[in-house]
Amino acid sequence: MGWKLGGELERVIEQGAERFEYVVVSMDLDEALRPLVEWHRMPLSKLNSFRLSWGAFFALGGLRLARLRADLVHTVGPMPIVPNRVDLNTVTFCHAAFHEATADHPLKGSASRIGWRLGQGFTLALERWWFERAVGLLVGISQGSAEDLRRHYPGAEVAMVPRGMDLERFRPDPESRRRLRQEQSVGPEDVVALFVDQQHRPIKGLEIAIEAFAAARSSGSGPDLLWVLGAGNERAASLAERLEVGSRVRFLGYTSEVERFYRAADIFVLPTVYEAFCRAAHEAAACALPVVAPPVNGIRELVGEDEAGIVVERDPAEIARALVALSGDPRRRLRLGENGRRRVRPFDQETVAERILALHDSLLSSPDARGRSSSRLRRPPPDTRA
Repeated sequence: MGWKLGGELERVIEQGAERFEYVVVSMDLDEALRPLVEWHRMPLSKLNSFRLSWGAFFALGGLRLARLRADLVHTVGPMPIVPNRVDLNTVTFCHAAFHEATADHPLKGSASRIGWRLGQGFTLALERWWFERAVGLLVGISQGSAEDLRRHYPGAEVAMVPRGMDLERFRPDPESRRRLRQEQSVGPEDVVALFVDQQHRPIKGLEIAIEAFAAARSSGSGPDLLWVLGAGNERAASLAERLEVGSRVRFLGYTSEVERFYRAADIFVLPTVYEAFCRAAHEAAACALPVVAPPVNGIRELVGEDEAGIVVERDPAEIARALVALSGDPRRRLRLGENGRRRVRPFDQETVAERILALHDSLLSSPDARGRSSSRLRRPPPDTRA
């Protein structure tokens, strides 16, 4: 149950359809999966406000869930999506950990300090109530996010299953790289840094990335271009002009073909404040890009001891030094990119789906797992009698 299923949960349905009967409550569902499940569509996609969409799903989804009979309820989302008791929730964003990471500095581009605090206070209270009283098992999506959940909710049961990656889609492709760089009038020797934020969130640090890029350029080295995918605004464009890199920072807008830009770039940079997993960094690494980012959740496990990139503080000067070092060393970029590709292999969607299915099996077979039996949810074995 969630607004929209991620790739790994879609694989769970595909791989588990012979063993379980699935009921899905969501706003959208891949057409190929609809014959495999009983789908309860929540027609809320036309609501353009996050708060309105969340509030409507919370109320209507809760009512819909209360009418359903299931042996195991698995929800996924960035915050409580229904008021009901559920068996497990995949936590894609821990607000308590985010509040901890941003407590000393409300983010540039966010609402006023008072509005920020009021919104955070409500969200924290709701999260605490749901995680402590209504969810049987919290599932973190990285080692760091699971540690966050254990620290902020010490009475909760916590497991860890990462997000799944489509490693066929996100992979190096020399011909795709050549074509896109040609489209963008980028030479084969030009070094391109890439920033990706498809949801335009201040926590990702676009302005810091631009400041770091400008500092790297002012040193006489650094990347030739900074591509900004998704999150562009007048404030960021004005900053680039003021720092005299306006012609080198390209705001490319939103795209459904983000993998083309990963393949065509040379360095991935994301000065983010908080992550639960950081899908964009994993997508970049899967396309063999070295990652330059702070040691937030997901990044620490992915990059390691500078094995798949360079871990930096959220500081323009330090990020600039990393950009300069990588720009001038193509062999190092290649080595770090190959390491990154290798380090994301355990996150392929099929492997992650099997881990989720194993978690479902464990909960359903446990005699004290909320007293539920697996007999009604599992499909009966095929009749093999002659």
